[in-house]
Amino acid sequence: MNIKRYIIGVLAVAFSFVGATAQVDRSLAVIKSMLLGFEYEVYAGTNIGGASPLPLPAEIREINSYSPELNLQIGATVTKWVDVQKKWGLSLGVRLETKGMETKAAVKNYGMAIIQDGATVSGRWTGMVQTRYHSQQLVFPLTAVFKAHKRLKVHAGPYVAFAFSNDFDGYVYDGYLREGDPTGPKISFEGDSRAN
Repeated sequence: MNIKRYIIGVLAVAFSFVGATAQVDRSLAVIKSMLLGFEYEVYAGTNIGGASPLPLPAEIREINSYSPELNLQIGATVTKWVDVQKKWGLSLGVRLETKGMETKAAVKNYGMAIIQDGATVSGRWTGMVQTRYHSQQLVFPLTAVFKAHKRLKVHAGPYVAFAFSNDFDGYVYDGYLREGDPTGPKISFEGDSRAN
């Protein structure tokens, strides 16, 4: 019995020493990196807003409703401070984010393709459009950072985003489609009729 307890005690001390050594090595790496001016952040949050082409196309005459989705993001950022006071720095990050919205708009001569009775017809639509947009992206921002206060940092700069899921769909109603160009044959949608 005593030998078993002795062996268990020796193993426990050995494993705690290995764990303590690993912790010390990790702590030293973090301290060295902080001394070199690096700062690490992990965050989760939400974006307020949606997506729009800029400038807004002239064919969109009026936006009647807008509803953003819950646009979540999670990511990590590494900042390298370039001055001693840690006011200015450069930041590189990676984040996974979703973007989405739903809108209703009145348009005139808006180029699109609609599906009517299983056939696709393209041309210029004048009337109402309801659209839904949803995207999932992997984003890599590279920004300049200014720390205005210990709780406020301003980031500015470009980013590259890779969309691995993009959905854009909707339907048209209360209007007409000119097939081909603005003078083509007219297909009307009135009352409850609509097309995807």
